[in-house]
Amino acid sequence: MLSGVPIFSRSRPFRVAPACDCCMHALLCRPYLKGRDWFDFGWYVAQGATPNLPHLAAALDQYGPWQGQRQGVKLDRIWLESALLEGIRAIDWPVAARDVAPFLAAPEQAGLKLWSERFFAGKVAKLVLGLEARR
Repeated sequence: MLSGVPIFSRSRPFRVAPACDCCMHALLCRPYLKGRDWFDFGWYVAQGATPNLPHLAAALDQYGPWQGQRQGVKLDRIWLESALLEGIRAIDWPVAARDVAPFLAAPEQAGLKLWSERFFAGKVAKLVLGLEARR
């Protein structure tokens, strides 16, 4: 698992896990559709990254639709899976793919044809398996 393993860019190293937390927060809280969020989600899942649930819970309590409303609700893998799947069902996947397409090279654009509720539900299932393995 790459969670917490440094990945290097030209400017500075970053850790996959905190970046994954930010991605999860964006997926759950952004009030509009941004295809890049879902592209990034797919990348993190492919890398085996899993979010730090206590960190994500704190972020959700501070900002977004659950701000101050999750009292008594434990953010666990079951809650996260349910929230992500609820969001996935509401997305117009061709619109999401068109949103990110201009930022991708032609070979990567071909993969956007796979984008669907079923495709991303599979990514969520893989993420949940990663969270279970961390327990």
